Amino acid sequence: KLVFMLDKTLFACSSDESRFNLNGVLFEQNEDRIKLVATDGHRLATIDEDLGMVIPSRRVVVAKKNLIEMKRMLEGFREEVRLGFESKNMIVRTDRFMMTVRLTEGDYPDYRKVIPKPGDRIVKADHGQVTQTLRRAAVLAAASQPSTSKEGSASAMPDRCMSASASSDSRPSSMAVSM
Repeated sequence: KLVFMLDKTLFACSSDESRFNLNGVLFEQNEDRIKLVATDGHRLATIDEDLGMVIPSRRVVVAKKNLIEMKRMLEGFREEVRLGFESKNMIVRTDRFMMTVRLTEGDYPDYRKVIPKPGDRIVKADHGQVTQTLRRAAVLAAASQPSTSKEGSASAMPDRCMSASASSDSRPSSMAVSM
């Protein structure tokens, strides 16, 4: 489970060494589950699973390079992997090896502030129709770029629009994709 969780989060870590608190993955204890969070300021990845462990301080940050090395060592590993935490270290233990990983000091930003709250409306739409509309829109968007001639401004171009119908709270609605 841990290797899978790292696969789903490591890509979003910052590579900028000056932003050391974003250059790692946040391990956060939520009741009986562990949530991994990574962001570089533009992307955000989260995943939570029951790993059967407890993080004493509830939140720790582990550096990306250490997790990449740990993941490399654990890939294809079928035996039990035990994780433990001390005040400044994460300990990875198996029957074959033990690895100590230094935790990153500093506060991780509150990622919950950028996750949109659920809306009060539910929109129901035909999956096939929406998918087909988005595929057609993608083909049109990739097909041509706006002309750079004097008359070829974006406002002078013919309007390209795709639409799909949907319903929301018993009121008909539509979705338009314009390029």
